[in-house]
Amino acid sequence: MQGERFCRFSVLVILLLLSPSGFAAETILLDPCETAERWSAAGEPHGRVVITAGPYDPKLGEGCLRLGFESCRISWLRFEAPCAWNRSDAITFWLRADRADDTVWSFRINADASDGSFSIDAKIQLDFDGWQRVRLTRDDFTIGVRSGGAEVDFSKIKDLSFGLMEGCGKPTLYVDDLRYERRRKPDRPSAPDVVVVDRCDRLDGWRVVDLTAHTVATPRAEGTGALRLHFDGLTDGRVHRYLGPMHLSDRHALGLYLRGPGVNTSATLRVVLETPSGGRFTKELAIRNFEMRELLLFPAEFRAHAAPNGNAPKWADVQSVSFGLHSPDEKDSGSIIIDHIRFEKMAAPRPRRAPDPRFWWWDGGSDPFAAMHVIHADWPHLRSDPRPAPIKFSDIVLAPLMPYTIELFGGEQVERIHVTLTDWQTTVQDRFEAPIGPAPSVVRQLVAPPRTGSYVYHVELRDGAGQTVQTYQTGINVVAKRLREPRGLWGFHGYLGDKGSRWPHHEQLLPMLRDFGVALLRERLPFGPITAADATRPTPQRRVLKLAKTLGMTTVATLSMRHRGDLWAAKGRYNVDGMKPAARGQIVDIMASLASAYRGLVDWWEIGNEPNEHPIGPYAKVLAACYEGVQRGDPEARVVMGGSHVIDRWQVQAWEIERRTGVPHQDALATHLYPDPASLEQTMRAWITEQGDALQDKGMLMTEAGWPTFPPKTQSLHRQGLLAPGYSGERVAQDWTLRYAPVILGEHLKLGAKLHGVGFFRTTPSMGDWMLRDDQAGELYVHSKGHFVARWNDRAITMGRPMAYSHNTIARLLTHEVRRTDVQMTYDEREALVENYAFARPGETIVTLWIGVRAGGRADQVPVTVRTPRDVGLALAVDMDGNEQVVELRHHEVEVALKRDEPQYLRFIAGDQFGEVFVARHGREAFNSPADHGQLMVAADLQMELAPQLALLAKSVDGNGPTADEGQGRVYVGTPRSLPAMAELISLDRNLPVISDTVPIPGRPMVLFSPAQGAVFVVGQNAEDLRSAVAALHRMVLKSG
Repeated sequence: MQGERFCRFSVLVILLLLSPSGFAAETILLDPCETAERWSAAGEPHGRVVITAGPYDPKLGEGCLRLGFESCRISWLRFEAPCAWNRSDAITFWLRADRADDTVWSFRINADASDGSFSIDAKIQLDFDGWQRVRLTRDDFTIGVRSGGAEVDFSKIKDLSFGLMEGCGKPTLYVDDLRYERRRKPDRPSAPDVVVVDRCDRLDGWRVVDLTAHTVATPRAEGTGALRLHFDGLTDGRVHRYLGPMHLSDRHALGLYLRGPGVNTSATLRVVLETPSGGRFTKELAIRNFEMRELLLFPAEFRAHAAPNGNAPKWADVQSVSFGLHSPDEKDSGSIIIDHIRFEKMAAPRPRRAPDPRFWWWDGGSDPFAAMHVIHADWPHLRSDPRPAPIKFSDIVLAPLMPYTIELFGGEQVERIHVTLTDWQTTVQDRFEAPIGPAPSVVRQLVAPPRTGSYVYHVELRDGAGQTVQTYQTGINVVAKRLREPRGLWGFHGYLGDKGSRWPHHEQLLPMLRDFGVALLRERLPFGPITAADATRPTPQRRVLKLAKTLGMTTVATLSMRHRGDLWAAKGRYNVDGMKPAARGQIVDIMASLASAYRGLVDWWEIGNEPNEHPIGPYAKVLAACYEGVQRGDPEARVVMGGSHVIDRWQVQAWEIERRTGVPHQDALATHLYPDPASLEQTMRAWITEQGDALQDKGMLMTEAGWPTFPPKTQSLHRQGLLAPGYSGERVAQDWTLRYAPVILGEHLKLGAKLHGVGFFRTTPSMGDWMLRDDQAGELYVHSKGHFVARWNDRAITMGRPMAYSHNTIARLLTHEVRRTDVQMTYDEREALVENYAFARPGETIVTLWIGVRAGGRADQVPVTVRTPRDVGLALAVDMDGNEQVVELRHHEVEVALKRDEPQYLRFIAGDQFGEVFVARHGREAFNSPADHGQLMVAADLQMELAPQLALLAKSVDGNGPTADEGQGRVYVGTPRSLPAMAELISLDRNLPVISDTVPIPGRPMVLFSPAQGAVFVVGQNAEDLRSAVAALHRMVLKSG
């Protein structure tokens, strides 16, 4: 029609002359065609059509419709349908044509939408004889849209038009049984929830093309082996496995474990799923990594490639799986590990929305994956720091209920400062507003929250009209114990001296890390000669290492060697495949100059990084040369090989070469081990066992370990909205840390092997625009293993993430002086497995326990009864953040309700009960005489209430009366809130309980001794508690006197 604009979606006209099919169908009868009451001729200018109904040899029933076309002109008739098309798939009817000659006519059907927005049209060639069943689906119609944005909705189709065109003569047509049909496909086999492609224990069933492939025992995710694909130079090969019909549903995702060849590879890996028709689904996999990780790939993530006949592939028809490995670099080599390939049926997706599509995982609140809610926070400034900031602190690492001071600074136009304090989950803890006026700053005295964690300050500077002129964010850290360890086991790979070389706050940052319990720091140094002038130059690395040694940290320098291609005979991934024959002397000299320049600043020299996956012989010569150089430059320093994966057992091979040749190579084994949370215990124990005599002889320095908060599988599930409500990647990483530490330490102690230290990788995740890179096949590139937060695009560390508080727990409890011990425990072993390791140190037994894997899974909850040593007077349970609570002790037993994915640490502290008062034993010997106790320090608001008890105690402690002067005294009496100085001092002694609002519990006061602080602490939650505790101390002093 003139003025109408048609957009043709399809020009294909299909004639379907069907016999009854194998598909069942649900139909809606539109007209049995026994009468002609719903039919009418269109009239002029169309040709005349005579419509009658009767016994004209009907196909069904007693009659059918006869349509007599009495003109050669185009003729039409209309059918008034009793209902709209709606959800039906097709229109069906029986059709017969009586033709006067062999001329082929076209029978046409069309209809307009009820609102005129579109029309449909189809033609049927009348080139047959006898009755035929016609079935026209929606796809068989050409659709004309009268408005470009109109929606094609078949529920708007009702009345139909039928006509003849393109022929000669006067044919007669017969129509019978007109229906709408909704087709129901026959039942077909459905795949189980998990379809195993291959467990990768053997190579059987794989066709290998232009590639080196075999199975290896380690690393693996499950079973007895994993598939290893090796490339060396230019490679373009694949492995292929035919499976046959699997009948996958569109909710079956492809799952597998994958480990790449390293972060510097140019190789790529493609997974290809093929269908019988030749159609394919493909996806590029990110392999620039060096640790085993689990992938879960949903159908929508794959690119579909049509079959040769043009048909799109169907996910249900997938019958084979291939992995194609391509390496374009003739100098690149490495291995890819694949394990436990399967299709896994997932729940229906739940669409989710994010305020900013770039950060699709973040809903704008607390981000438990990448800490986006604090990416713009500044590092907290101390009051002693001359650099400007809207808020400064007396301390930035606090303990529960510890007093601290803040100072708020205004500026031009600023008359008031509004402060909101939130916890890590963005729950508001406090709000206050401070007028600035003419004064340059305002000082406030505050007390730290009673629970551990990072607390975020949101500061708004407002003008006289109440308008915000500046916003600012920073934070403080509340740890269970502020640690001052003389030495320890647990630390980090820092990047503080190289990637963090421009940070302005190293002098503040290193003490903060020390307070968290970072006792080992791994830093990267370039492998190159150091001149005498360079040896005194204050480089960022030298400044960081010097600060670390001043704070008592063990330092590891890992040498970056790949840039020295002039020294190496071959250029592998790390350029240390072997040295040129004439280069040995040069390598020794370079190493000697480095060791000499950093003498006293570096405890361990790590020769390269992850050099394995090649024959070890050439590298072993490099290692021996570097060992010789270190001995010349700094005989007190020690040497380890470049931290290597567990693949190829390089650690043991290096030890065997050393024993065979008699040439010293290294002073410890060095490893990088990142076990999956699901198989952590199995992986760790198997690896430690494999080291055998080498581990017992040398001990282990674990230079990298960790688990990310947002691994690829979690990303895939989160994109689909399939993570459980409240799921936190940070909690998973905490669980991992609190299991990893006791397993690696406990297994070393069992073997009598030395664990020299563990460097978690790393202090901070990648937090900046680079984590949104496009070269990771759609995967978010976020190395979120960092236990601390870094400012966006800056990397400057600001505050701890939840994992940092788990680190504080292992650093204060699993200390360098612990020894292995055993405790008895009972639980229902038919239903669950409880993993446990017990450690003893002076005055305390520490038990770590969690729900392990039994029959392939972990129970949700397990009640456990643990037997304590007989000298225990106090039992404490430590949660994942380091908070403690008193556990009831009955007949030398405690009961614990273990929960899945929540490791529990128990502290059994030796002591005695004086009534309801716990008096610790550890440290008591340092206060044997009354004179040792010295000045009393008592909370001012309690002095009157406790006067009689304090007077007696004062006489027994050399006659000194009580005072509230917090600058002196050795006996502190008060509640955690009434005497904040006591909470501050107790936080510096990791042997004492973590004092808070809940420890001690009301009615159960404590008397604690701290030789390190030279103090006695009498602590309770109220005056009545303190009366009984002071009396108990008085009796103990009289007895000792």
